[in-house]
Amino acid sequence: MRLLIRSLTGKTLVLQVELHTRIEEIKSHIHEKEKIPLDQQRLVFSGKSLQDDKTLLDYQIQTSSTLHLLMCLEGGGKKKKRKKKRKKKRTTLRPPPKTHRHKNIPLFPIERTIYEIRAKDGFIICHRRTCPKCGPGVLMASHENREYCGRCHLSLFHQQSKSSPTRAMVEML
Repeated sequence: MRLLIRSLTGKTLVLQVELHTRIEEIKSHIHEKEKIPLDQQRLVFSGKSLQDDKTLLDYQIQTSSTLHLLMCLEGGGKKKKRKKKRKKKRTTLRPPPKTHRHKNIPLFPIERTIYEIRAKDGFIICHRRTCPKCGPGVLMASHENREYCGRCHLSLFHQQSKSSPTRAMVEML
């Protein structure tokens, strides 16, 4: 029986074989003519890949049928999905670690940083200076070497003279 084999280049090989010929023997004939290694050959007939241990009769291949010769190539597979990492469950029955909880102290900035209330007579002392340009109600921020008004951007620098140890204020804009 005559068998047609179409190679990758489009070239058609003609082989004279019998119905009981195994696919492995056909591949060896192709190896002799085309010099393609046996392990890289793959024969396809009507969309099915032919196995080496079966014969032409098993696949019902008739005279003048065309087999397609393909190469066995690696690749074409999809990427593997990564498994999601899960947190381990606690097996012991212990309480969860304590987290920080904010405790609000009412009027804390006013009582501790800006004003002080004397306990013996209830007299209120202001720790910050009022701005001379903005007037009462506007307090200046006290820094290491100056006092600063955030509203009118007035800076009063502390200046220590060599003759007297008291501080004198210098106005800078």
